[in-house]
Amino acid sequence: MNRRLQNQLVMVGVGLSLMRLLYTVTHLEAKVVEEGKDTHVHLSGIGTFISIPKITHALDQVKPDSPTVHVHCANLRYIDHACIEVIENWTERLEHNGQVVNVDMDKLHLRYRSRVSESVV
Repeated sequence: MNRRLQNQLVMVGVGLSLMRLLYTVTHLEAKVVEEGKDTHVHLSGIGTFISIPKITHALDQVKPDSPTVHVHCANLRYIDHACIEVIENWTERLEHNGQVVNVDMDKLHLRYRSRVSESVV
């Protein structure tokens, strides 16, 4: 194999590795589950400003007639301040409309201040 082809293959490998790293560092899963009258929003992965549309989409799926909403954040590895603000504003809006929202904001803020590899109790 000639040197030029080897260099091109190395560059393709580096590019694919960077794309995989970017996906890993910015990936967030948001799932909404209806259980009876309650709604559960499960967030996992890493929440950065890039994830705001995904978080907003999941939160917008909560029905206005759901009396209690539970936001589960135990599987978040990291969340930034912008995502926390989105969740706080959404929580205030629902509570203003009479819905009950259960979200551990202290744990979210702790997850924000901790390194990705640290566990939050």
